Amino acid sequence: MDGSSPWSPPGAGPMVQPRRNHDRLTVAAAIALAAGLLLGAGGWALTRGGPGCDGRTQWLAVTVDPVIAPAATTVAERYNADQRAKARCAMVRVAAGDSDRTSASFAGGRTPPDAWLPDSSLWVDLARSKAKRAAPGKDVVSVASSPLVFALPARPDGSAEPGLEKLTWQELTAGVRSRKGGGDATPGNGNGRAGVGNVGPAGTLRLRMLDPDRTGTGMATLLALEKTSGGLDGFARKLRTTKLLPAAGAGRRLRAENKTDGHVHVAVLPEQLVWSQNRGAAAATGGMRAVYPDDRTPYLDFPFAVVTTNPDKRRIALEFRAALRSARTIGDLQRVGLRGPVGTAQAPGGMAVAGPGAAERIRRVWEAFARVTNILVVVDQPKIVRRPPAGGRAEPAAEPLTKMMNALGAGFAAMADRSAFGLWTVSTGRGRPYVPLAPVRELGDVDTGGVAHRLRLQGALRKVRPRTDGRARLYEAIRAAQREVTRTYVPDRLNVVLVLTSGADKGGGPADPAALRQVRRSYDRKRPVNVIVLDFDGTIAPELRTATRATAGCAFKIDNFRRLIGLFRRSDGMRIADGDPVCP
Repeated sequence: MDGSSPWSPPGAGPMVQPRRNHDRLTVAAAIALAAGLLLGAGGWALTRGGPGCDGRTQWLAVTVDPVIAPAATTVAERYNADQRAKARCAMVRVAAGDSDRTSASFAGGRTPPDAWLPDSSLWVDLARSKAKRAAPGKDVVSVASSPLVFALPARPDGSAEPGLEKLTWQELTAGVRSRKGGGDATPGNGNGRAGVGNVGPAGTLRLRMLDPDRTGTGMATLLALEKTSGGLDGFARKLRTTKLLPAAGAGRRLRAENKTDGHVHVAVLPEQLVWSQNRGAAAATGGMRAVYPDDRTPYLDFPFAVVTTNPDKRRIALEFRAALRSARTIGDLQRVGLRGPVGTAQAPGGMAVAGPGAAERIRRVWEAFARVTNILVVVDQPKIVRRPPAGGRAEPAAEPLTKMMNALGAGFAAMADRSAFGLWTVSTGRGRPYVPLAPVRELGDVDTGGVAHRLRLQGALRKVRPRTDGRARLYEAIRAAQREVTRTYVPDRLNVVLVLTSGADKGGGPADPAALRQVRRSYDRKRPVNVIVLDFDGTIAPELRTATRATAGCAFKIDNFRRLIGLFRRSDGMRIADGDPVCP
């Protein structure tokens, strides 16, 4: 795209260049807006004018999202000029303020603006739920819009990747695969199409999205993914491969990622952002192609919310809102890459994602998912019987250990790079009750030798052998691991001691009463370290159940390989559902 507006009303010709005097007015508005931004979110971008009336001027303070601020300032200029011509004492002054910061200001109890124009109704919903003083009223109406689109790096001719000209939210959440040189790699999607991989590039669709803590686009994206993922497990699976993308320079970042890993990176962005980044020289280095979803998509609806209860100011607010929604304003919106209000010909109804409580709930979901793991694994190796196995059969004690190691290896491979794991085995001799094999580090960390921690852990697993004698000091090792995870506690992570043991051995003898009491008593609800036990080939010892329950953990009997892999993979979904890392 060349930066011109691609969404003129049906039947309209090319956008007419604005008159020179209007250019001067727009420049003046931009200068005033910049002055307001220099003063911060609370600095006013004052519109021109004076009282021009017989009485005291009534000013309406309106805070607007920076995207729509230039258009809103122009409309305010016109409104104020009209009021002066009529000798009325009503004026509007516009301030640019990031939607997330303005929404947070309601929760902080600061003096609110008289009216507010964020980029999404999700912010209004969030502000209402957190407001300590005045809150946005229920009379909220869209004055502009921008649909969420799938953005891909543009090819030299401006087209999208072959096979991706049409794409649905359902296909995006399924991570549609495509094969080099054609050949469909996905089943039908219920819409008469076999998938988008029939002529597409190699690799899997990888989702990039804006930060849901800071953008309405990010929140709307999460809600759309949740709605189209086919359930909790599908939603969690999609989030595992999703990464955040900074709004600034999104096109360049997408282009760089597509060149490095062979996957097709698709960003969910508002149409306005794609339009703005494709203007001028930016298109040559990081241009993006907007692919419009082949099904309904959420819109940023730019709602105008009246906050003041003052009757005079409320009247001005409603008049100004009407001016923002007028046909005359469409050109002002198009000049900043926006469409008309939701529900008009330019913005027909999209996917409904906003609603009471939706913003707060989806932010809690994101916060829970972002809490990656901080896990110290303690392996209680089974004991080998000294007499040789009969009939040349494999040593029975080696079977559960093999299952443990295979399951751990698969688990390490399945978890995200930011998940942190360490590995100990249980000792039988004097001194420390454990043998450290790998410290707790993020799986994606690379040591000075250039080896990722994930590979170091895989190598350490190969060193674990069954015990040949002595009594395993299991409960002492659990208590030591509890202390270590508490020492390295990370508030934003799930801090866990994960114990793998064999039901056939139970640690080599009765539980150490003193160590077990220490495990139970040391649990701190403010800095929780959960003990989770996975028992292979046996019943779970009562003492182990006691330890897990006392630390808000749980115990599982693992009777097959798929059971454990399922727990690893479901941990994300369970965390989203109830904040618990593994326990249902």
